[in-house]
Amino acid sequence: MSVLLGCGGARSTSDGTGTGTGTDTAPMTTAGSSSGIGPTSTGSGQVDGTSSSGSQETSTTDGTTTGGDTTTGPPPAVRCDGGALTTDVLVPSEVYLVGAFQGECISQLVAHWSDANSAVSGFACDMFDRTPSIRPTDGRLLYTSVTHAQLREFHCDVCPIASLAEYPASPTDNDTILPTTCEAGGPGALAVLIAPDGSYRHQCFGSTWYDEDGDPIYEGEYGGLRHLGEGGLALTTTHVIELGGASASPIVGLRVGNPLTIRSDPAGGFFLVMRTRGGPELWHVGSDGVATARGTYPAPPKGFDTNQNESALDGCGNLFQLGRASETFEHVVLRRVLGGATEVVYNEADDPLLEVPTVLLTGP
Repeated sequence: MSVLLGCGGARSTSDGTGTGTGTDTAPMTTAGSSSGIGPTSTGSGQVDGTSSSGSQETSTTDGTTTGGDTTTGPPPAVRCDGGALTTDVLVPSEVYLVGAFQGECISQLVAHWSDANSAVSGFACDMFDRTPSIRPTDGRLLYTSVTHAQLREFHCDVCPIASLAEYPASPTDNDTILPTTCEAGGPGALAVLIAPDGSYRHQCFGSTWYDEDGDPIYEGEYGGLRHLGEGGLALTTTHVIELGGASASPIVGLRVGNPLTIRSDPAGGFFLVMRTRGGPELWHVGSDGVATARGTYPAPPKGFDTNQNESALDGCGNLFQLGRASETFEHVVLRRVLGGATEVVYNEADDPLLEVPTVLLTGP
């Protein structure tokens, strides 16, 4: 079992729930205040609080697939309540973990936070140079390569996988390469953002962003491009803009600093989690650029710390963060519910299949 500090997998523990005296490391002082309550959920539902149901991914008859697609059609309805991952179709409102067998880079795995003993494969060691994302229209996982400027669409090799001996020798051979303007086989300078409508934008060297057809759509006039939203809107470091259009609204009232994570609001605008000394705060930036605070997430339970650098919001407004146990330094994942408690949903002390988690992934 590895005890290197990193990110998380997923499984609940008996002592993992609490509201308090753990720590968030590397706090940042900024000006501002928070008030109000944003989206909260401990089960299924969307950011706006509407509930939905449906089954999680399903496996084949014998529970194992070696190669090819394992599910057809769109992903299940929006949900945030977990379930074992057994196919290559993910739920974009959920949060998943990227880790490996025994921390080995050559054996990358993806699992849902609620069950780190059910994982899918395979991926190359150089995957996930930038945080991958789930395409909302079909649940496909899109990821980039560190050593090559390539955008790939994940397809199962062994799903689910039970042992390192099953790991494919050439895991990327069946992962479709999607078109970009970056030099084929060039150095890994590719950045990708996925929109709620399933389209993607990409950036190679320089500040220019391109659409799927290779046409330039943003030159960096309003700072770095951070996130894509509904209706062609995009969030930059200073504005909410309409890509390819004339609309550009400056962001007003947002706490100073870089967001820990961002998620598109289906009703319009963006949810941002900002770092503060009092704990992460949830903010909303509307399509008009006006920012409002929604509340502060509860502290980690005693004996657990977060590094805050790897964070993700699910579709219900729950904040997931990688962390560690304060005394043993084993990897953990924390699930922080606005207006509720913080729970340890993955603990490497439980000896799960997926270890040394490094990335949290979800939809846009």
